[in-house]
Amino acid sequence: MNDVTRVLLVDYQGRLFSNLQSIKNNQIVLPIGPMYLSAYLKFVLNNVEVKLLKSQVDFSNEKDLLVALNEFRPDIIGIRCLSLDKNQLFKDVAYIRKCYIFDSYKIVLGGPIASSNTQEVQESELFDYVITGEGERVFAEIVKSFKDRKEVLQNVNGIVNSEGFYTNDVIENLDDMPFPDYSLIDFTKYDQYVNYGYNRNRQGVVFTSRGCPYKCIYCHNISPTN
Repeated sequence: MNDVTRVLLVDYQGRLFSNLQSIKNNQIVLPIGPMYLSAYLKFVLNNVEVKLLKSQVDFSNEKDLLVALNEFRPDIIGIRCLSLDKNQLFKDVAYIRKCYIFDSYKIVLGGPIASSNTQEVQESELFDYVITGEGERVFAEIVKSFKDRKEVLQNVNGIVNSEGFYTNDVIENLDDMPFPDYSLIDFTKYDQYVNYGYNRNRQGVVFTSRGCPYKCIYCHNISPTN
C-alpha cells in the first residue's frame, strides 16, 4: 500500500434528473457535502489525496465512472446519493464491484439515501460502510483506519454496524469544521448549468447551519436541526 491514501468522492445523481430536453436546463449545484468531507479529511489527516466527481458534470454513466476509477485508483470510494436514485445507484455500484481493476478498496455510502433507506442499503451488501447523519468525523475515522490497516470499531457514531444498529454523529459546533474544499472544483464545468440561484452565474456556497425545512420526496430529513 502506498503512503498516500487516495479518496474518490462521488456526488451521485442518477438519470431521473436528466430527462429534460437538454441536460443544461437541469439544476446542477456544487457538491458542497463532499467538499466539506474533503476539507475535514485534509484538516485531520496527512498523506491523503482527494478527487471529486459529480455525475452529469464529470461523468454521465457507469462506464465513464469506471474509467475515472481505473485512472485514479482510489483506496476509498465515498458516495453521496438521494433516495430517488436508489435503483440506478445499486446497478452502477454492482457494475463497479465487478469491473474495477483495483482489488483492495472500500466503498462508503452516505447522504440522504443512507439515512432514509438505511436497512435497504445495508442489506444490499454493496457497501463496506453506510454512514448516517453528519459524515465528516466518521468518514475521516474510516479513512484513518484504512491508512492504519485496522478495522473500524463497530461502535463509532454514524456507522451502521453489522446488526443494523447505529447512532448518528452530531457535530454541535460547526466552527470546528473547515470551509469546503473548493480546490476540487472546476468552476468552468458548472457555469453552463442552472445553479442554486436558478441562473448560470458563478457562485460559491458555505453552510452557516445544517438541516433543511423542506420535505422533498427524493431527499430526507437527516439533520437534528430540522
